[in-house]
Amino acid sequence: DLTGSFYDDIANFQAAATEIVNALAASGLNVHIGLGSYEDYPIDPFGSSGCGDVAYRRDLDISPPGTDADSNGIPDIIDAINALIVKCGADTPEAQLPALFQTATGAGQDLSGAGYPGASIPAGLQANFRPGAMPLVIIWTDASFHLAGDSGDIAYPGPTFAETIAALNAGNIAVIGMSAGGGGFGDLQTVAAGTDT
Repeated sequence: DLTGSFYDDIANFQAAATEIVNALAASGLNVHIGLGSYEDYPIDPFGSSGCGDVAYRRDLDISPPGTDADSNGIPDIIDAINALIVKCGADTPEAQLPALFQTATGAGQDLSGAGYPGASIPAGLQANFRPGAMPLVIIWTDASFHLAGDSGDIAYPGPTFAETIAALNAGNIAVIGMSAGGGGFGDLQTVAAGTDT
């Protein structure tokens, strides 16, 4: 979650995420890690094109520790985490469902026909889990989820809870929700319970 309301949480997230990565890398487990982020569709009032908001980006595809250029034993994931900066996400609910759906499917979304080509999501940006791996997504937010059809310049174009959970389950992807300050707690519970494989 890189929306504006996360400005007071980003440092805590970066510290905790770095600690998690380091602990996993030191565990001896064959773990691969990636990073995705989101604000919201740059469509009024959901998000801002001027801020560079998007409903989903893949910051770093899944890779094993020890594969980065500076050979510090941790993948580029630490650098990617520390490079994150908050943007806008103009209203309170955010793009968690599109982000999770795209993480699972990489389907992309073309909003040119709706008059918002800049709000489109490129295809092929799914998390590339290894065959035989245990796919797990941790989503960290301080806000509720936008729902398909929410009112705006166009109806909110994201997927429903049911579509998102079905896509995650099709990939056997379990979701762990992390709430900063209690924001989005109920929505996180819904997705976590729906993907409790």
